[in-house]
Amino acid sequence: RSPRLLAAIVVAAAAARAADELPPLVHQDCNLLTTTPLIELLAYSHTPDPIVYGAPSVIGKRFATLASLTAPVTNLTEIVYVDRRRSPRDKWEYFFTNTFDICAHNGVCPIAPGATYNYTDHHSPSHTDYFPYFRAREHYFVNGVLGGCVTVTYAQHKAPAVARGGAIDSSNRM
Repeated sequence: RSPRLLAAIVVAAAAARAADELPPLVHQDCNLLTTTPLIELLAYSHTPDPIVYGAPSVIGKRFATLASLTAPVTNLTEIVYVDRRRSPRDKWEYFFTNTFDICAHNGVCPIAPGATYNYTDHHSPSHTDYFPYFRAREHYFVNGVLGGCVTVTYAQHKAPAVARGGAIDSSNRM
């Protein structure tokens, strides 16, 4: 085997091992923090999981409106507070806050009381410093009232380095 091929194999194995060691996405509905729970999280996912640093990702969410909702949802706003850290032992540090008009962005409204709905966010690649651990605290305002929240922890890893140089000769198989 060539030194270049061995180096590429070692780098790819190390990146795969590092990705395997990162925890998967975990989410928790935190409606008990609201005055009146109006929506409930049913599912939450990232594709890929963990997120690959410098690559696009997709976030999928599935919610249900609760019986406490007395009118259709015509205004659904998410305010997300994102924290990050370099290691599981570090304290979370504030990273950024963002606000999304889900009705306008995803076309899910109006949503009837008792209905379920999905929405998907396509995220462009990250262009910030690399951090492997993130926490998102998402607050959902239903028709102007804090009606739901979700806390999500997730990870990202660096993609395996691409070997430089010529093509790998696959005719020398073991």
